[in-house]
Amino acid sequence: MRNIIDVNETTRNAIVGLVGDISYDQNLRDQNEAAIAHLHNRVNKLPEDICSVLEGFRDGQEAPWIVLSGMPTEKYSETLLLVSKILGFPFAHAQEAELVCAVKPRKEAEGTNQTAFFTWNRFDLHTELPYLSAPPDYLILYCVHNVAGGFTITSSAQVAFDSLASQDNGLTP
Repeated sequence: MRNIIDVNETTRNAIVGLVGDISYDQNLRDQNEAAIAHLHNRVNKLPEDICSVLEGFRDGQEAPWIVLSGMPTEKYSETLLLVSKILGFPFAHAQEAELVCAVKPRKEAEGTNQTAFFTWNRFDLHTELPYLSAPPDYLILYCVHNVAGGFTITSSAQVAFDSLASQDNGLTP
């Protein structure tokens, strides 16, 4: 299983070439459906190395998480929508944020009344959209510019279950 994939310059340039003439913009609840359709029509032109990793992940042949290191830092909304189409059809729930949400953390004092969203405060583990009858299968995070001291904590229920099952402590069937 491959968790961390280094995207080479040739692949990065090919991706930029695929999204370069498309401009994705959105309002809080209105997605640019024409831009999304143009991007989705180009999925079959993605470089094979990216496609095979994402298809393997989607089909359960890869680890429960992957990192594509070295993805383009320009046209990141368009790039994100292009590669996410391999996993399924991205959607924004009507009660939540935009389809592509740019999170730019700002430093806040620990213990303020701020939630961790948009701050550097620790954000407890949670489930995305658990109240939906069909919650999302994937959560995609696309870091454009990382900062020293920045962090993201993720967890996999499957990994936790497998770990409990391997301990044979009678908690799992």
